[in-house]
Amino acid sequence: MRRLYLKIYLSIIAIIATVAVLAPLGWWMFGPATEDVRIYDSLGKLAARALPPVDAPLTMQRRSLRAMADDLDIRLSLYTSDGHHIVSSHKPLPLHDRHRRGWQLERKSGPLITLHLPDNRSLVAAHKKRPKAPFGPLLLLSAFVIFSLGVYVLVRRLTGRLERLQSGVEKLGQGDLSARVSVEGRDEIAELANRFNHTAERIEHLVTSQKNMLATASHELRTPLTRMRMALNLFFENPDASKRDELELNIEELDRLIDEMLLSGKLDASEGIQNPEEIDLLGLVAEEASHYHANVRGEPVVVLGEPHLLRRLIRNLLENAHRYGDQSSIDANVLLHHHTALLTISDRGGGVPESERSQIFEPFYRPSHVAEGQHGGVGLGLALVKQIAERHGGSVVCLARKGGGSCFEVRLATTFTERAH
Repeated sequence: MRRLYLKIYLSIIAIIATVAVLAPLGWWMFGPATEDVRIYDSLGKLAARALPPVDAPLTMQRRSLRAMADDLDIRLSLYTSDGHHIVSSHKPLPLHDRHRRGWQLERKSGPLITLHLPDNRSLVAAHKKRPKAPFGPLLLLSAFVIFSLGVYVLVRRLTGRLERLQSGVEKLGQGDLSARVSVEGRDEIAELANRFNHTAERIEHLVTSQKNMLATASHELRTPLTRMRMALNLFFENPDASKRDELELNIEELDRLIDEMLLSGKLDASEGIQNPEEIDLLGLVAEEASHYHANVRGEPVVVLGEPHLLRRLIRNLLENAHRYGDQSSIDANVLLHHHTALLTISDRGGGVPESERSQIFEPFYRPSHVAEGQHGGVGLGLALVKQIAERHGGSVVCLARKGGGSCFEVRLATTFTERAH
């Protein structure tokens, strides 16, 4: 398998090498054609003023040419209009095309520049040959090696983070739900690592919740099943109406337990509101409270949420107050408090000990003073209330009510409010 970092590294080196080769080649092939010939014509006129006329003695032309070459620190060669060599300051420079002006590359002499003088003579110029630096190739090689190492470190650092992310994904895929990766930097790879950690945490939470739910549900299911078996045996022995009613109650409890387990699992598997609607919370509370003869007060407050889930939240709180309120009256109140919808449902029952008020929202938890099956609950009602409230960006707490009893307080975000006049 080819490593990603090697692919990126070799691609960068290949690009640099291609540019290094094509840049001077392109300059040599296309550079002179793009230059302004007027510059070379002007340079030719200036050179003609510094040189003797075409009919001057060769010694004068040579002396003037050498003086110009020394002043400019270059080599010069002068040619006639028909391309014959006249004189040179040093070793003669070649004139391959007397009709061409500007830069040209000559293999032996290096870069040359040809100027046309007004009298049709041609002047060829080139840099003086300097002694070659003995360490030139070594310096060039060193620069290439340093550049290559720098690119390698950069690419390896980048792809190393991807490889660590890949390792985390593989661990998660192999069943290690605690697998996480370090978030390095603030770029797209860091964001990907952060999302992976969030997803892995979510998966771990879901799997752990499902395991705990399954382990607890297996115990909770035994209770109604055992009662159903006993009621069924008694019904066969004495098929009267009371045994049938007891059997129906057990079946109803089992059905409710399964329904609430399925809803709890569905809420665990998803986040946020799926099909939001604007809901009059006071109206929804009034509808559900009519089944429990509860006292409803407050003001219209509009919240954004899923109607069937909010209805379930209200129903579970009212059902809880009805079961554990010792047949006392139930009070429900809705009001707007600091841009938050505040729903309270209170009873005058025995209340919940302060040490257990946070635990009653855990699945299948029962307060210590309530015997199993005493009130017919399945232990998931308040857990669902907490899940639904948190799904809507809210919260729920259990408080002590003045004068005795319990008060459940739910806070939900609002969209806008309508106050009764």
